Amino acid sequence: GIVVFYAVEKYWLSVKVEEANPETIHKIEEKLHGIEEVAQGKLHEIGEKLHLTTPPTGDDETTQKQKETSKSAKK
Repeated sequence: GIVVFYAVEKYWLSVKVEEANPETIHKIEEKLHGIEEVAQGKLHEIGEKLHLTTPPTGDDETTQKQKETSKSAKK
């Protein structure tokens, strides 16, 4: 698989890129850059939302068990 990929890239794809119009390649790069900026913005928003989630209140059973376990570990 790797050898086939290398051969296709070296002998077919690289030739196609060299033959392509530089303006077309530039347009594609600009669009990819725009997509990348939007994706980074969305990723930042998701990160912000994850950091803004409220911590557990301590009333659920799991938190109570954790408190009991830590008390017994201290003894």
